[in-house]
Amino acid sequence: MFLCRAAYYSEREHVGRTQKEDTELLRPIYEAGCRNNPPRGLTGVLLVDGRIFVQVLEGERSLLWHTLTRIELDRRHQNFTLFGLHEVPERQFDRWEVLIRRSYQAGYSHPWFPDLDTETYEGAIAKAGRIQRSGHEHLRIRARRRVPQ
Repeated sequence: MFLCRAAYYSEREHVGRTQKEDTELLRPIYEAGCRNNPPRGLTGVLLVDGRIFVQVLEGERSLLWHTLTRIELDRRHQNFTLFGLHEVPERQFDRWEVLIRRSYQAGYSHPWFPDLDTETYEGAIAKAGRIQRSGHEHLRIRARRRVPQ
């Protein structure tokens, strides 16, 4: 098995007017991820920041390609752009989860990824890890099941 890590971004088709409405629009995406990714050995984080999705996925190369192709064809994702896919010696993310930025609260002004045109694969991975560890300014939805190392 070749353990790989991929990162991409895309634009959301629909965004809710309130945090509650937005969470309901996202529910099918995170429920499918929680249901499908851990059993397939995929881990990572899906970052939702307003209209932008940034996702890091780790797992076996062919499963990653299959998953990325499915996401690229999903009409809820517009302008799918792959930052990169590389073999890695070990996982950085031990489960799959979704982090939704609390963008509807007062004080929201700086997006997590302000310039996606200049973002790099390495930068996206590092930023996703920092955001995941931060524990604030986002709603965290975790898959219950961890993937064995």
